[in-house]
Amino acid sequence: MGASASPQALLRVLTQAGATVTEQSPGVYHFEVSVPDPSGEIVADRLVGEVTVGADDRIAKVAYDRTSRMARSRDYTVRLKVVIELSGYGLPVQVKPPAHVVVLGK
Repeated sequence: MGASASPQALLRVLTQAGATVTEQSPGVYHFEVSVPDPSGEIVADRLVGEVTVGADDRIAKVAYDRTSRMARSRDYTVRLKVVIELSGYGLPVQVKPPAHVVVLGK
C-alpha cells in the first residue's frame, strides 16, 4: 500500500486506486476499495479498513479486511485480516537473521 509514514501519501495512493476514503473521527480514516486483477485469476478483490494517524502526524495503525473471490472451477473465497501497528519512528533498530536458515543463491 505504500512505503511512507505520511498519512497524506497513503491516503493519496488509496484514492488513486479508486478507494472511497472518509474521515470517521479526527485522525481515523475509513477506506473501501475494489481492486481489479488484470490476470483474471481473481474475480473480486475488496479491501475495507482504517488508517489511524498518531499525535506525531504519522501513520500509527493500518487495519483492513481483504476478501478475494478466485476464478476456479468452484467458488473459492479467501479472507484475510491485516493489522499493522507502527511506532518508534527514528529509533535505531537491530535486526538479527533467524537461526538455522539456509541462504539460497549465494
